[in-house]
Amino acid sequence: MSDLPVDALTRTIDQLRKTVHRVISSEMETLQVSSVDARYLSQLYLQPEGMTLRQLSEHLQVDKAHTTRVVHHLEALGYVCKDTQNKRKYKVALTAQGRLKAKQVHALLLQSQQTSLEGLSDEQIGRLLEILTAITNNLKQMLPTNPEKGK
Repeated sequence: MSDLPVDALTRTIDQLRKTVHRVISSEMETLQVSSVDARYLSQLYLQPEGMTLRQLSEHLQVDKAHTTRVVHHLEALGYVCKDTQNKRKYKVALTAQGRLKAKQVHALLLQSQQTSLEGLSDEQIGRLLEILTAITNNLKQMLPTNPEKGK
C-alpha cells in the first residue's frame, strides 16, 4: 500500500461524484429536467420496449420506492406511460414526448461523458474501470450479507 493519506482516495472519488452531479444538473437545466429524471429518461431511452420498475431500480441502483415516485412524476409530465396488461409486473416506457426529451437528455449525457474522458487513452479508461470495479468489489465484501441492505 502506498503512503497516500487514507482519506485521499475517498475525497477524490467524492469530489468526482459531486462534480459529475453539478455538471449534469447544469446541463439538464437547459432542458428543464432534473438530474434524477435524466437518469430515468436516459435508461428508458436505451430500452425502447420499456422496463419494469424492478429492472429500472436495479439498473439505476436505487430502491423501488424511489423509482415508483420518479415514474409517477415522469408520468405526470407526460414522458412515460405504463403498460398495465400485467397489473403485478407492468412495464414503463417512454411516450412520444418522452422519447424526444430522452433523446436530448441522452445526447447531453454522452457529451458530458466524452468531455470528462478527453485526453485519456482507451487503455487508461479500461484500467480506470478495472480499478474502480476492484475497489467497489472490495467494499461490497464489507457489507452485511443481507442483499436488501446494499440497495
